[in-house]
Amino acid sequence: DRESFMDVPRLVVLVILLLILFASPDTQSPSPSQQRELDYQVTQERYALDLLNTSSYGDLNPAANKWVNETGLRKHDGYAWDLLPNVQERARQQRSLLVEAWRRSNQDKQVGTTSDDTVPTNATLPGIPFYHNVTGIVHGRWVRSSLEDGIRHPILNLTALVPRMAYTTDRYTRNMTGSEGGMLIRFDEKHSRTTQFEDTSVREISAELTLEDDHSSGNVWQMTLHGVHYPQDGSIILTTTGPRFAGIFALPYFALSSKSFTMARKLLTQTLDIAIKTQERASETNALSPWSSSPESPLDLLMPTPSCGYLLYMQQHPIKAGLSEIEMLEAELRDPTGRRDMKSLPLQ
Repeated sequence: DRESFMDVPRLVVLVILLLILFASPDTQSPSPSQQRELDYQVTQERYALDLLNTSSYGDLNPAANKWVNETGLRKHDGYAWDLLPNVQERARQQRSLLVEAWRRSNQDKQVGTTSDDTVPTNATLPGIPFYHNVTGIVHGRWVRSSLEDGIRHPILNLTALVPRMAYTTDRYTRNMTGSEGGMLIRFDEKHSRTTQFEDTSVREISAELTLEDDHSSGNVWQMTLHGVHYPQDGSIILTTTGPRFAGIFALPYFALSSKSFTMARKLLTQTLDIAIKTQERASETNALSPWSSSPESPLDLLMPTPSCGYLLYMQQHPIKAGLSEIEMLEAELRDPTGRRDMKSLPLQ
């Protein structure tokens, strides 16, 4: 009939409009309220960067009642930072065990320790075979550690912690309540900046992390993390960043030694400054949070919900190959020439 016939063009017009909306570029000029939010964020980021510039190793030390005036790092914020020293020591032990195993299999090489933190580092371990660019995917299992036993679980006052944010719920996303599950990490160092420091280097790294909780059906969470990679040492520190936790701006405070703190601070004071200047010049809404842990979720701006933050310590296993072989393989992966005589070596 005529009424049904007239519905067809309306439907076509509606579909066309939806296609135009979804095909529109993600970047668009910010509204006045978004511009005010961007200006506020840049001001806060400048403050955090200035604070980092004048910081020292050990400024964050809950056991000594030493705190940092940054979101998530203040005593009254309520986070369970009492657990941090134990986690850092576990990360040092992991690195030491892997290096010791490599040393036993290479008895002809001289190995020493640093006076900095008694943990072997590249400065005294020349030639440990690590990938210097870990761009790629690693997957496996996660298991809840017993380190958290006896540690009080924080109860955060979101209104006091982030007074500008009106959360629609007090239920946290990305909350892993089970004891184990699957995980997948997609590392990205394709366009990372690198900073030299004495006899070693440090570089930017980002990662997409997917976590699955075996004890909660359908509980799979994805997030973006940013951090630093110490290529000669094989170690990586990654963190989420958001309104409740300074994240990347606080990362050097989580370093495992004074030297690694100084290296991370030197790199980040440069790269964060560049990123903030880009924000200041930007005219698109996607400049609001370049370090967001959920950049693909625009609804977070409209209906914000609290989410758990993550801090990751990761250690690469030494590769069972010579340094020259690793260098040639990385060169081929970076600039393929079609060589067929090279064997791919797994990243662990």
